[in-house]
Amino acid sequence: MASSPRPAPAHTHRYGPQSARNADLEVLLTDGLGGFALSSMAGVPTRCYSGLVVSQLPPVQRFTHLVSPLEVLTVGGVRHTLHALELAPGVFEGRGLEVLSGVTLRDLLPERVQAVGGVRVTRRVVSPAHAGAAVYLYTVDSREAVTLTLGGYFVDRDMHHVHTEAPRLTFEANGPEVTVRGERGTRVQIHAPDPQLTPWPPSRFPSACITATTRLAANPITTTRWARRCGRFSFRQAAVRWRWWSRG
Repeated sequence: MASSPRPAPAHTHRYGPQSARNADLEVLLTDGLGGFALSSMAGVPTRCYSGLVVSQLPPVQRFTHLVSPLEVLTVGGVRHTLHALELAPGVFEGRGLEVLSGVTLRDLLPERVQAVGGVRVTRRVVSPAHAGAAVYLYTVDSREAVTLTLGGYFVDRDMHHVHTEAPRLTFEANGPEVTVRGERGTRVQIHAPDPQLTPWPPSRFPSACITATTRLAANPITTTRWARRCGRFSFRQAAVRWRWWSRG
């Protein structure tokens, strides 16, 4: 029996590369438990509330764990950063805004498109209901094999507070799962064909990673859940899904 076609989005709105950079345009994805994922439409954290916020006692006691994914695309040995962190007004770590092609909101869910080095990278974000999680789905279209390194900038604080020094975090890798521990915990699971995980020592800034390297055939779909550090993949036309979730 054939499956029914996926319904078209009820709402679609497209923003070009200039309008999508507007820091006042933000996306708030809620999980139904008091938690949320917040960033600018282009994926840039713009305030202390940006990132993945999880409620330890729904709907109160909300803590921030992930500020932003770290995203690096390597094409022909040249590294291109896809993320962007604003260190001071107009000063960014990462070139994500420079390579931004546009953003589309489909039923209010953001779909960011970037193009660099002849490669197109699309990122979609969703916060599943009652999961305390943010899911990042990356689709990479390239004529040659490329490497996408995904990681994260992490904190461990009350959503209303800021760190006065680097948080004390530890990272534990157990097969495809990585656990980030401070006063609370954040977890990541990586699902990919035969991933090889190699721990890297963490650093304060920019973040270091746990890497997972795999060669993918054309057009596979890999589901990924995760919470800290990086996964490194080599693809030709592939999709990767990362899920970050936290529990106290």
